[in-house]
Amino acid sequence: MPYTNTTDEKEMPLPPLLDDFRKALLDEIEVAKRNSTSGAIHLTNGHKVAQFGSAFQYSFLIDSVLNTPDGAPGDLRVPGKTPLEVTVVSTEGLRLVVSVNTDLGQFIPTANLQTNLTILMRKLIERIEKNAPKGNPAASRMLGNSPVIGEPKLPVIDEPKLLENLHSLNEDQQKALQSAIGRNLTFIWGPPGTGKTRTIGTITEYLHREKRTVLIVSHTNTAVDQAIKHVAFTLHYQLPEGVLLRIGEVRDEALASDYPDVLLKKQVERQSKELVGQRDKLISQKQVLADELNPLENQISVIEWVADSTSDIFSAQKQLEILNKKENELLSFGEEQEKPVEIAQRIASLRKEINYYPPIDKQKLDFVKLSTKIASLDSQISDQKALLDDAEKILTQSSNTGALMRFFKRLPKPEDQQANVINLKMQIADLVIEHKKAQDFLKVKQSVLNHTEILIAEVSKIEQVKNLRSDAKALRSKLSSTLANTLERLTKWGFINTTPTGVEEMLALVLKTHSEVAARFADVNLPMLKEKASAMRSEIARLSSEIALIEDVLSQVEKAVIAKASIIGATLTKTYLSDDIQERKFDTVILDEASMAPIPALWVAALLADKNLIIVGDFKQLPPIVLSDNPLTKKWLGEDIFQVSGVRALWEKKEPPEYFIPLTEQRRMLPQIAEIANQFYDGILRTPVNLHSSSYEELYQWFNKDWGHDKPVLLVDSGSLNAWVTSVIKNGKGSRLNFLSATVAVDLAEQLLRQDRPKRQEGGPKRILIVSPYSPHAKLVKVLIQENKSLQDDVISGTAHSFQGSEAHVVIFDLVADEPHRRVNLFTPDYDEQIKSLLNVGLTRAKFRLIILGDFKYCQSQSKKAFLGKTLLPFLLKKYPLIDAAKLVPDGLAARAAKAQMSMLGGAIEPDSDRIVVTQADFYRILSADFSHAKNRIVIYSPFITQDRTAFLLPQLQAAVARNVPIYVLTKHNSERKKSELQQYRNLESKLSEIGITIIHKKGMHEKLVFIDKDITWSGSLNPLSFSNTQEIMERRKSTLVFEDYFKTLRLEELLSVPGKPESKCPICGSEMIAAEGGKEPYYWRCVNDECYSRSIDQPHPIDGMLRCKSCNSKVEFGYWGDYPHWRCSSNPKHRQKVFKSHLRLPKMAAMIPKAERKKVCEIFGIDNFDSFVINDNRQRKESSTVQTSLFGNDK
Repeated sequence: MPYTNTTDEKEMPLPPLLDDFRKALLDEIEVAKRNSTSGAIHLTNGHKVAQFGSAFQYSFLIDSVLNTPDGAPGDLRVPGKTPLEVTVVSTEGLRLVVSVNTDLGQFIPTANLQTNLTILMRKLIERIEKNAPKGNPAASRMLGNSPVIGEPKLPVIDEPKLLENLHSLNEDQQKALQSAIGRNLTFIWGPPGTGKTRTIGTITEYLHREKRTVLIVSHTNTAVDQAIKHVAFTLHYQLPEGVLLRIGEVRDEALASDYPDVLLKKQVERQSKELVGQRDKLISQKQVLADELNPLENQISVIEWVADSTSDIFSAQKQLEILNKKENELLSFGEEQEKPVEIAQRIASLRKEINYYPPIDKQKLDFVKLSTKIASLDSQISDQKALLDDAEKILTQSSNTGALMRFFKRLPKPEDQQANVINLKMQIADLVIEHKKAQDFLKVKQSVLNHTEILIAEVSKIEQVKNLRSDAKALRSKLSSTLANTLERLTKWGFINTTPTGVEEMLALVLKTHSEVAARFADVNLPMLKEKASAMRSEIARLSSEIALIEDVLSQVEKAVIAKASIIGATLTKTYLSDDIQERKFDTVILDEASMAPIPALWVAALLADKNLIIVGDFKQLPPIVLSDNPLTKKWLGEDIFQVSGVRALWEKKEPPEYFIPLTEQRRMLPQIAEIANQFYDGILRTPVNLHSSSYEELYQWFNKDWGHDKPVLLVDSGSLNAWVTSVIKNGKGSRLNFLSATVAVDLAEQLLRQDRPKRQEGGPKRILIVSPYSPHAKLVKVLIQENKSLQDDVISGTAHSFQGSEAHVVIFDLVADEPHRRVNLFTPDYDEQIKSLLNVGLTRAKFRLIILGDFKYCQSQSKKAFLGKTLLPFLLKKYPLIDAAKLVPDGLAARAAKAQMSMLGGAIEPDSDRIVVTQADFYRILSADFSHAKNRIVIYSPFITQDRTAFLLPQLQAAVARNVPIYVLTKHNSERKKSELQQYRNLESKLSEIGITIIHKKGMHEKLVFIDKDITWSGSLNPLSFSNTQEIMERRKSTLVFEDYFKTLRLEELLSVPGKPESKCPICGSEMIAAEGGKEPYYWRCVNDECYSRSIDQPHPIDGMLRCKSCNSKVEFGYWGDYPHWRCSSNPKHRQKVFKSHLRLPKMAAMIPKAERKKVCEIFGIDNFDSFVINDNRQRKESSTVQTSLFGNDK
């Protein structure tokens, strides 16, 4: 997408390159804002892990991988305390370490960290704009825009020890040293374990001996510490003079304890001890006051809330009453609750039919006109009949009277009167015919009108449901949001520690807490509290002013110390944030871990290089993380410096420049692990003989080598576990987690740890990393580790991105990918390059042991054309031992995975009412808890099934099966599925059957129900096994009476008794018998093949090959009903059923047809020869019965 500047500020003009940097950074800032990347980070399980002078370091667990660089500033919000300024020390996996200038005690249960990446990017823009006029020759060389000058140069050797140090370097490291000393630009490519840190330290040492100043910059504090520690060992005698400085937060305790003089704070304290002490005292006083003020202000807020919130709570109660009324009304519509798409389709279909008829008003008008006409005809007929009566009387009188008397009585002649009578009768007949036509037409009009009114009423009813659902959804959402905000405040104040998700439970908790809080603070004097708080704020402001004055003086001391130092080490973030570093120049700048850093940040760091720039990194590992999809932003923030400079392309063309030095001797990994690394490095890595032979001692201090399967590389196959993957949304994109494989990984980690192991030292070698490709999965593993307190110090979970630059004694790499998902990046050739980088980082963190966990057969079958399945997995399977995961983990795996899922969901919700109504947001969490408690039986009515929802519920279902709880799933038959869905449904049903779940098909079903044990009933409009992401609702009733009523009405006992018995197969063709929606009964049984066999619920199955009467189970005989053959009941002649062609497959039934009738039957059914059809078909059926059974099994 094109870049657009959204700021209103007038930008200063910049050269094209720097303008591109600014555009990229501004674009990334906007994307970061939209993605809420700068929001508060929830922290848990905080422990104090180190203290360096007045700085205290705390380690926390986080929920997701952070893109926050080491050295980033932030605000730590601990309950009961004012916000504290902190600095990010490190992020490894889902473990975050921060440094704070206040002792917060040994343990912090929860906290929040507020960081803002946009501030860091704006600071970069500020540095770029400020330094644009100066020029940056070192960066120009770095980007390949200026020539590199100089030749390799041997270092000055003026001491025997230096010569010894030089000879200890391998050939590649010596080349790097000579290039760094003699050229003004050197690129050092360092694959994992090839001694980058040692090379950097040695280069720094020799440059210092030549009186050249050096700035060592790295992406992480750990890498900076290691480089500084290497130099400090050599220059230890000069350290008190401040020659070597470590600026920023120290991660390595050994560096701080063995070489305290390298710490900037130590040097400042040495020169301004009294001022530092005074400042620390004032800070301590201020913190004490702030800690007292915070609860006081909270108390004031609470008392004000009690007074102000009464009317709000009353309003919420009224809203809940309205909501319950709407949702109860919605439930009363029953099956009118369909999905929005189905509703729209039904309304469109009905309206189309309505439009086929005349408008309803016109129909009513026509009906009235026609009714009026009929009434008029009635009147005319009545009048004519009266005239006819009179005429007939006159005819009788005239016929009985002579001519003379007729003359005197003025009677007409009989023949004339007869004609008159006949004429009247004809008129009446015409009127009667017209009247009948009108009445018939009126009936049609009435029928059309009635039908139209029914259609209009149905549309109105559906729209009423639609509007009612929309109203209920909006009201529930509004009420939930309002109550959630109130509960968030109550949680912050410490009155509650759990927040329910159901509106009813939320309101009940608010009411209860409001009552308790009101009683608690009833006698508190609010004005007095406010006066006290005001006085404390004034005192804090005074202390802050004094601290600021001292800080100003100390900052000048700090500035002088930095200006005097010959060698400085800092993170990249600290380098561009620190004015003191930016204000000086260095002969040489070494950019370590440069391939992980955004180009603009490297450009700012390169500004400080007066003569020489050294780039160290690995372009085969993961590049910087970028949020934006803008091509310009991806180029400058998402590509590594080796790529942008063109050096990588030259290497791949086998034409590397002389200033590009690859390090190829690795000393980190055992040879067996290094062979895997070589799959990513084209075989260039070499491993010295007898590597680590003397360093196993540090591994075996904690590692259980007798766990039973100790190998340098071990493949653990999860294929037998049915470890389905759950798809989740992460930052708007699809991601994955796997409850079973996560549980296996943590089980393995626990087995690898010795019970008598010593406690791991903070900053020391990491013991076990559990690495996965997906952040939600890493969070799940973190939850499992957190629940097992014995693992917390030794095992760290994270993604490959979060462990880049780290190493550990043992790595467990979880591939995660498994059924039912096939569309994953790991399996897609288009993503091979980024997947190679991810796998490279994940697998090469291991030093002594590497365990790779996954469903190898499935992964290989799905990624045949991708790097994973085409190259890596075949290599691993050929080279290393493979063991079934089921043989390694202790019993109860499914139960542990189900427990992990509940933990991920935030714990089980236990309804506090026997009747609740919930939306999808809470349904699955409560349902999962119900499944976890099931003891007797689970029955699920779900017309539709999706792989995501099934995978989500699978851990709970597997755990129930493991507890010997029978599970039945009723769903539509495959004949009712779309053709495109068939294979997916077959796979889903097959997998469910594999784990022990019974599938029952019901044709035409619409029920959405769940029954658990003998008292829990779920009913509503949400398919339990289908992901809909809608606001459909479900009602939960805990009642034995309701449960039994449903079971009786649905005839469930009879339904569940059929699977696995002879009744489950058609007695005629051997195919599957399925339930089908009934008329008077909830269902009837029928063969899956049309016009084959069906029976009512109570009709016995014809085990003996004889059909019985459907109505009374009596014997039947052959006969006709009209011209069509039927089986007639021998007990009740009114009972009959059609004969179908398939019935003739049963020899006993065929034999009941009289020979005289067989020719006619053959003509009706299109059979050439009766005897041949019966005999051959019966023989064929016997021969294929085994095959038919097998086919049925495959189609389940």
